[in-house]
Amino acid sequence: MATKDQVNAFIAKLAAIARKEYLTRDKWVLPSVCIAQAALETGWGTSGLMTKANAFFGIKAGSSWKGKVYSSKTNECYDGKTYTQITAAFRAYDSLEESVADYYNLICGSSRYAGAVNNGNAESAITAIKNGGYATSPTYIKNVMNIINSYNLTQYDTWDGENQGPANKETHGYKVGDKVRVIDNITYNGVRFATYYDEYDVIQVNGDRVVIGIGNTVTAAVNAANIAKDEEIAEAPADAETPTDIPTQEETENAHGFKVGQKVKVINAYDYYGNMFKCWYSKYDVIEVKNDRIVIGIGSTVTAAVNAANLAAA
Repeated sequence: MATKDQVNAFIAKLAAIARKEYLTRDKWVLPSVCIAQAALETGWGTSGLMTKANAFFGIKAGSSWKGKVYSSKTNECYDGKTYTQITAAFRAYDSLEESVADYYNLICGSSRYAGAVNNGNAESAITAIKNGGYATSPTYIKNVMNIINSYNLTQYDTWDGENQGPANKETHGYKVGDKVRVIDNITYNGVRFATYYDEYDVIQVNGDRVVIGIGNTVTAAVNAANIAKDEEIAEAPADAETPTDIPTQEETENAHGFKVGQKVKVINAYDYYGNMFKCWYSKYDVIEVKNDRIVIGIGSTVTAAVNAANLAAA
């Protein structure tokens, strides 16, 4: 069991290395995900993986690996229920920095983990990594998320003014700090992501690749063609100009009966874009209503945007 001092030292050491990779790569994984995986896989740096192999991660050394190897016993769960102890060969490194760089190369360079790349949602990213075959434990996602939440690791996912590389170039007119709306919710790598807000902040600009989010919290990296500034989007007609055959927002809300603040239960755990999401609670709060698109969560913390047909009054 790692001590509090060991945990703090581990986070400080890895956060510095992971953020360097995060801030300088076109394709990235959130530092919070990287740190939590490493903590889980090395017991906060106390296992032989780190002390003997300079490895933050338990990445298997397959036939394509030409570097150093460290053999150790590990538990694998192949059927989702029973754990089997095996001896496996893991990748070993000359330095911890080399280990982190290899992790980023692996995740960002394999199509198996495409859903985790440039994904600003930690749970969605770690789910993509797990489902890509990275780990066999049925509790891997839950364990990683517990570490992220318990140690506030998302604080390392922010961009700052001193470390944005070529970020502030004004190519197509977008610059850091601009307010934009999402036209098409496709990431720069072609993966669909969920949008919960009408307006996002531009956090980084690199050519046609624009990182958007809320404040300094990243939501996604998108192509500039898929966003627009407020002034580039046609204004809705004034109240006096609203056509009589188009229902008002209130009338639309009443069509399915859901209102902001209402308690609802999830019937089918699919978000508005057809992706399955984790449903941890029996009841959720309605945070936003827009036609058949209902944003639900706990208090003001968003869980998902779902179709009204997948909800019922609690």
